[in-house]
Amino acid sequence: LTVLEPFRNLSPSTWLEGVVKSVSELGVIVGVQHPEHRVEVLGKVDQFNIRTGRVLNVAAEVQVGELVQVRVLHTNAEKWVKLRLTMLDERQHQRTYLHKASKHFTKFQHRKRGT
Repeated sequence: LTVLEPFRNLSPSTWLEGVVKSVSELGVIVGVQHPEHRVEVLGKVDQFNIRTGRVLNVAAEVQVGELVQVRVLHTNAEKWVKLRLTMLDERQHQRTYLHKASKHFTKFQHRKRGT
């Protein structure tokens, strides 16, 4: 049983409490524990998964040492940050993802047309 195995089996709607370990302009590193295990695993919350709307200053949203509620999006044993996390609920996360995907598709369409 690896440290990540219990996280892989969590429901996407399960909220975990974590502690902010570091803050950068691209996101937040959070230490989380599985509810049934006491090993801390690091996860990253990208800037677009901190809250709905555009986050221009991550440090204005969260501070090192702050307790935050997160959900696990993905696990990756090969990265030093093992978990991809979000602070958004499922509905907010879907809406943010769809908005980003439509912006990317629009840019792609403009490039394809040569505009």
